[in-house]
Amino acid sequence: APNAILFTGGDNDTFMLWYAQEVEGFRTDVRVVVLSYYNTDWYIDQTMRKAYQSEPFPYTLSIKDYQQGGPNDYLRFSDLKIKAIDLKQYLSLLHKNYPQLRYDDSNIVPSKILTLDINKKEVIAKGIIPKGMDSLVVDRMQFRLTKGALEKKDLAFLDVLATNNWERPMYLNHTSKSQLNIDIDDNVVLEGNAYRILPIKKPNPDKDL
Repeated sequence: APNAILFTGGDNDTFMLWYAQEVEGFRTDVRVVVLSYYNTDWYIDQTMRKAYQSEPFPYTLSIKDYQQGGPNDYLRFSDLKIKAIDLKQYLSLLHKNYPQLRYDDSNIVPSKILTLDINKKEVIAKGIIPKGMDSLVVDRMQFRLTKGALEKKDLAFLDVLATNNWERPMYLNHTSKSQLNIDIDDNVVLEGNAYRILPIKKPNPDKDL
């Protein structure tokens, strides 16, 4: 879709796309983001600036919050017996350096489930939901950690997803989807060779829509 953000996983699924944009001038409205680079502050900083026809990404956290060697490089899960935490609240607390999220020199993830509230009427009115899928739109998305921590790339990905408010289409390819430390299979729809992230819950997460 126009003005999309497309996450890729590595060299083999990225360089030909960058070539198409840089040399051929093709689809320069799309921002191609390599997850392996997304673990660095300099690359996140680049996404905060305009490139070609692609506008800067929206973030809740600042570039200081993503500083290399800072407390958000690797956020370990710490079991505080919290069933779930609201993603936007979590981002806000990280931005405010909330002391209860700090363990030694790093911040933690206090729950294995992060939630994102959805305004169903607003989302449907945007026209981003494919025909026939309105019934799959949820009031709240849930993202479960698949490993024992969030890496910086996972945090930045979730930051954009929450802050973007469905204004800009977001896609993953197969490689990048498998590299995230969160389970997002419930919330993607296959469009060609890319998975579009939408505020839906698939009836069968193992089957592509």
